[in-house]
Amino acid sequence: CTVIFTRLATRDLHKPISILFCNLAVSDLFTSFSGFWISMLFITNPDITIFGSRDMLAPYSLYTTSILSTIYNLVSIGIERYLAVAESMRTRFRVARNHSIAVVFINWVLAFFLGCLPLMGWNCLHAESNVSVLYSPFCVNYLVFIAMPNVAVAFLVPLFTYLRIIIILRKR
Repeated sequence: CTVIFTRLATRDLHKPISILFCNLAVSDLFTSFSGFWISMLFITNPDITIFGSRDMLAPYSLYTTSILSTIYNLVSIGIERYLAVAESMRTRFRVARNHSIAVVFINWVLAFFLGCLPLMGWNCLHAESNVSVLYSPFCVNYLVFIAMPNVAVAFLVPLFTYLRIIIILRKR
């Protein structure tokens, strides 16, 4: 909340990178709210979180959405930093405020779509096979579909962008 309020209140922070950092704070706040909701459901009725129910689809989907948004925000920040360093010598391309807002919008649309697939029917509420032990309303194949590409993106894109930044800075 402090990051969000500081960004909104401080005029000097109305830059494209601060939009991405503010969005990261929003997605982290969203993650903590949905995680709190899941925790409260577990405290009040542990059976629905252990054995899975339709009541758990929405909080788990929101939690997945917010985690995906956090991953996409971190990748976007890495790419923006790379563009800022790599293109600083050439003024041909600058990341503008509109670019950052478009990236934030795309991040959330993609995260909501992928995170809400169980609400659209890709869940294991009626199937006994392929049910996840930790996230019982979700199917294992959905979790693999979500986890594998996002882990690769969250690891590889920042790795190569920051390595490239280091190489550029060492040359200078």
